Amino acid sequence: MAAIRTFFKRNVGQRSSNNNNPNSRTTTDSSSDTSSSTTTERVNNQANDGCSSTSTLGVLTNTNGDPLRHPLLNISTTKHHRRFLLRLVHNSTIMNKQEEELINENTGLLDTILPKELILSTLFYLSKHCPYLKHINISSCHHIDDQGIKMISTSCSYLESWDISWCMHITENGIRILAESCPKLTTFKAEGCAYMTNNAAMHLGKNCPKLLFLDLNRCSSITDDGLIALTQYCPLLETLIIANCTSLTDNTLIALGKYCHQLKKLDATLCSQFSDAGFLAMAQGCHLLQRIDLEDCTTVTDETMRHLADNCPNIENLTLSRCEQITDDGVRYIASSVSAQENLRVLELDNCPSITDISINHLLACQNLQRLDIFDCQQITRNAVKRIQMRYPDLKIHAYFAPRTPTPTLHQTTSCSFCCSTSCSACVPPCCTIT
Repeated sequence: MAAIRTFFKRNVGQRSSNNNNPNSRTTTDSSSDTSSSTTTERVNNQANDGCSSTSTLGVLTNTNGDPLRHPLLNISTTKHHRRFLLRLVHNSTIMNKQEEELINENTGLLDTILPKELILSTLFYLSKHCPYLKHINISSCHHIDDQGIKMISTSCSYLESWDISWCMHITENGIRILAESCPKLTTFKAEGCAYMTNNAAMHLGKNCPKLLFLDLNRCSSITDDGLIALTQYCPLLETLIIANCTSLTDNTLIALGKYCHQLKKLDATLCSQFSDAGFLAMAQGCHLLQRIDLEDCTTVTDETMRHLADNCPNIENLTLSRCEQITDDGVRYIASSVSAQENLRVLELDNCPSITDISINHLLACQNLQRLDIFDCQQITRNAVKRIQMRYPDLKIHAYFAPRTPTPTLHQTTSCSFCCSTSCSACVPPCCTIT
């Protein structure tokens, strides 16, 4: 089964020296209409300009035995790069022999600025000629809206992975169409999507029960109602990213513990309304947790550490940065469990002001610890760090100790009784400076 990867990199970066050379540009005759001709000229110019960017449009598809049914992007030269774009503009499906030979191995990156009409042409092409499309990444493609989503999702029912992160023009309705058209979906990334609402989450859950990976980072419209509606339909969920979803409360954690027993990774960074009670409910239902990020969950205390130690024996990566209520007792709960002593690999304790050398002593029991972050833990001393480093030479410790500065000698001064100066050199002995 042949696999093709095509990546379109859309950027507003610097142009190459060809941009200033009028001889470097070529023209292409076309029998298409005016709109297509305009696009063709832009493609020719942009292909020669060699622009670069950070946003991407990428697809991965399987050919099911017929490689000629799918396009291959080969951009080893500007010529190839331009020819493929023009083919998309004119909806051509013919491949040359060289492209056919490379179909099983070539991965291309296209550095260019894609105009809106070319992006839509690309989506139209894929919808017509790539019915077995499995993965699509349109992150930061700001031109794509609900029309583009409908074009792809209704024609490519085999899609398993969608990334619409930072696509600001995809609305709740577009996400509904996507969910209803892609029942095989296992991965969905919607970071920074303002229209990822509670209704959108409900449609996603109802129509995509096979969901394994869900990224809702910075989806500020999501509340408990949306997460509860989604999780009850997605029992297979393994990874959930809800960082910066500041409206979520313990009700979301309770729903996770009730419905998502396969959960392995949770990123709850800056979910400041989560408390010990919520994490207790989650830990009692999510025994397979391997990685949990609680950075800036400021209400979390040592009790959450106890709940995790008692209920989640597989934890390998634990982030507690800026959890200011965590103390040495919390570290003791984690480090004293037999499972943590065997499984814990990464522990991040940055900016935990109550952590002391006692915590380092507890961590001596964690024989497989690979990385320890203790930046700005001001009560941890160099000696404690040296002690655990001697025990585990391969352990990577990230710490910062402010350089010691000598205590300045205090000089008190008083006015000379014979003049108004506070430093009277005329007085013998000097009577105005008291050391």
